[in-house]
Amino acid sequence: MKHISIVLLAGLAAVAFACTEPQEMGVGGGDIVCIDGTLHFSSGEVCLNTLESLTSEESLHAFEKAHNFTSWRSFTDSMLDDIIACETPEEYQAVLETCAGYLKMDNDRLMPVITSVGYASIADINGVFYVGDVKHTVNAESVTIERTDAKTRAVEVEEIGYVAPVFDETQTRGEISQKYTDRRRE
Repeated sequence: MKHISIVLLAGLAAVAFACTEPQEMGVGGGDIVCIDGTLHFSSGEVCLNTLESLTSEESLHAFEKAHNFTSWRSFTDSMLDDIIACETPEEYQAVLETCAGYLKMDNDRLMPVITSVGYASIADINGVFYVGDVKHTVNAESVTIERTDAKTRAVEVEEIGYVAPVFDETQTRGEISQKYTDRRRE
């Protein structure tokens, strides 16, 4: 159990120090920047293209390595691996307590709190990413968007669901949300 605790603390320290230098990559050479562990997308289009490109573990790993970034998805997967490695119920309970806020029980399965694979792939370990200067925080079933008025400095908060319905062919949002299906969580 001490070994697991040391490994978890080392992992958290590595994540805390990851991405302290801005890392740029993208079509225009600055479309995606990682600052202090959080991704900043230059536009909504770049963000959506990134969401669509991270469809496999291999593409996510390559993306994270290229940007020196740790996503919510990778972070929770490492927690799951630590739980699977537990040998006693006591060790399991101790490790599970360190995962509070990241993993939850859902129909006798241990699942990530953020259920959208796409958003979990671009959100940092706190569930945050930026599009332009707009902060997005990914929650269990929605995304909270915070806009700050330049003149008044007032913060406007809007919450949207993971999926917005498409009413006609001129709209760009559709049902592209994918839920976690990893069998290791059973």
